[in-house]
Amino acid sequence: RNAAPAGRFEAHLEVLAGSADELDEQQGMAHLVEHIAYMGSRKRERLFGTGSQTNAYTDFHHTVFYASCPVALPANPSDRTTM
Repeated sequence: RNAAPAGRFEAHLEVLAGSADELDEQQGMAHLVEHIAYMGSRKRERLFGTGSQTNAYTDFHHTVFYASCPVALPANPSDRTTM
């Protein structure tokens, strides 16, 4: 259990693929896939208005998706829903 950041959890997903893995005729595909897979996700939209911060980026060797969200547990643990 991490003490910082207090009251938040963070999740990072790193894919070992980036723009250096593209052929010349594929330039920009890793970044496009990042946007399609993450930025347009309806599940990500559920975090809007919750104080969460999300983003993704693609560099030469990696594509990284991350979220920093407040920890908020329901009063009744059976009310928990999955993302």
